[in-house]
Amino acid sequence: GDYIATLIAYCAQNGKKSLRYIERTALSLFDEGVDTLDSLNAYIKHKEDSVENITRIRRLIGASWRRRTARGKKAVVGAEHA
Repeated sequence: GDYIATLIAYCAQNGKKSLRYIERTALSLFDEGVDTLDSLNAYIKHKEDSVENITRIRRLIGASWRRRTARGKKAVVGAEHA
């Protein structure tokens, strides 16, 4: 109930309203061990914090006006986990 509602709200907030997308996301999260409402909320918080940190870094380096390349995204995300 609440898990599914939270997942749907999170996906919709990110512009992903396709039922197939939500289903694939749910299966992927389950495979990652995100199978309770608490773990889903922690996952969402982590994702939101990551986006916020990436946005800050992009602003600091003056890259907020362009899209990140896959390589640039990987470098920033990798730096967060170091």
